Amino acid sequence: MSRRKAVSTGPADSSQAQDGQTHQGRSRALAGYAWWQDYCDLRERGWDWRKAVYIAWAAGPAATRRPRTQYELATKILGLTTDRVISQWAKTHPEIADEIARMQAAPLLQYRRDIYNALIAVAKDPDPKAHQDRKLALEMLGDYQPRSQANVAVTNVDAGVIIYLPDNGRESSPTEVQQEKEANL
Repeated sequence: MSRRKAVSTGPADSSQAQDGQTHQGRSRALAGYAWWQDYCDLRERGWDWRKAVYIAWAAGPAATRRPRTQYELATKILGLTTDRVISQWAKTHPEIADEIARMQAAPLLQYRRDIYNALIAVAKDPDPKAHQDRKLALEMLGDYQPRSQANVAVTNVDAGVIIYLPDNGRESSPTEVQQEKEANL
């Protein structure tokens, strides 16, 4: 007695065919948007279609987004009645914000090596005009900290100058030193 695999031609097959047609129709409709390729990349990486649409849309430049608002995206593209669902995603799925940030940085990151190479090439030039590149490279490496960012406080006590460095082991701040000196007078 041979067993045959049952082939269903019932409702499941027709709904699958309908889903395929819906997906094809949706794909044709979305293909005209500037964020289409980002959407396709997100889908390939496993994002559900609605979240992929939102992420691709939100990652694009705000000035040129189409549709213009999150509400229009929700109602005209995603088939939602409001944009509350998108707001909920933001609260319950922090990975969405991470993905948006990653996608926004991606165009610059693809040139990261070229940028570093250009920085190195100019920083190595002994010309005084290249000092800003040397300074930037040393800041990035942690070998240089501009004075404006140094954690130093300077006060004038009796026409003398007290320089307070928080990491020099002193317990008192310059203000406390001044108050203590005034109290002893």
